[in-house]
Amino acid sequence: MKWILGLDLGPRSRGALQFARWIAEATHGSDDFVAVHVLDVDHLWGVLKYHHLSEIIEVANAAAHRELERAWPGGSLPVIEVRQALTVEDGLAEARARHRAEGLVIGRAASTEGHHLVRLGRVARRVLRQLASPVVIAPPDLVAADIGGGAVTALSALTDDSTEACRFAAAFAERAARPLALAHVANDPRLDAAAHIPRSTLDRMAADFAAAGRAELPHWLEVNDLRPMVAIVLQGDLVSSALAFADVQRAPFVVVGAHAPTGLDRVFAPRVGRELAAVSRVPVAIVPPVGSAEIRHARP
Repeated sequence: MKWILGLDLGPRSRGALQFARWIAEATHGSDDFVAVHVLDVDHLWGVLKYHHLSEIIEVANAAAHRELERAWPGGSLPVIEVRQALTVEDGLAEARARHRAEGLVIGRAASTEGHHLVRLGRVARRVLRQLASPVVIAPPDLVAADIGGGAVTALSALTDDSTEACRFAAAFAERAARPLALAHVANDPRLDAAAHIPRSTLDRMAADFAAAGRAELPHWLEVNDLRPMVAIVLQGDLVSSALAFADVQRAPFVVVGAHAPTGLDRVFAPRVGRELAAVSRVPVAIVPPVGSAEIRHARP
C-alpha cells in the first residue's frame, strides 16, 4: 500500500513521522511512503518578498530531510516532495492523486497531555472534510515506544459505513501479521436521557440495545467476511469506550468508518472519527465508505 506522509516541518508532524516509520517496519516494506511538504499560497505570499522560490524550495527540502533522518535513523528514507498549492489540503490531495496513494498520514495540533483549545488543527479538519481515502491522524508527541504491540482495533456501527473501515483494518492486520480486534459500542440511553424517564425504563432500553448488538454482530461479521480474534459489544460513551477497548488490546491504532452527510448535518453534527482523532493517545485511521472518492466533502 502506498501512503502520503504530510510534513509540516515542525513538532506537529513528528508523531506522524514515528507512526509512518512503524507502518513501514510492521509491514516489512510492503507499505511505502512519499513524504510531502506543501508550500501554500498564504506561506509563499509573505516569504517571496524576501527570497526566490528556488531558495524556499531548497530550504524546505533540506528541512524535510533533517526531519526524516531524525525519525528514520539508519533506515531507507521515503521519497521527499516539496510542492506548491493553493492550500495544504489541496497539495496533499494532489500528491495522493499523482502518486496513486491509497492513504494519508498527518499529525494533529494537540499533544496527549494538558488542555488545548485547538485539538485537530486547521489542516487536519479540512483534510477530513475532503475525505476520499483513509486518513490516519497521529498525536504530535507519539514516540515509537508508545505504539502498542497488540491487535489492530476497529469500531463497527454494524452498518455499511463501517464495512470498508473494518476491511481496511483486517487487511492491514494481515500485512503486519497482527491480530484484529473489533468492537461495537451499543447505544446507552442513560447517558443523555430526559430527567422524567424512569431509571428502570432506561435500564431496560439499554439492555435491549446491548442484546440487539450481540445478536447482530456475528451476522454482520459473516456477511462482510471478517474474522477478528476479538469481537465484542460494549456500551457507554462511544469515544471513551472505544479508547478504553483500544488500551486493553494494546492497539497500535484505531480504525473507524466515516460517512457523507448532507445539509445542516454536515455543519453541526459531531462525528466519531473526528472526536476520536482529537483526543486519542494512539493514531486514529478514518476510512470512508466505498465510492467516497467522488464525494469531496465526506465528513467523519
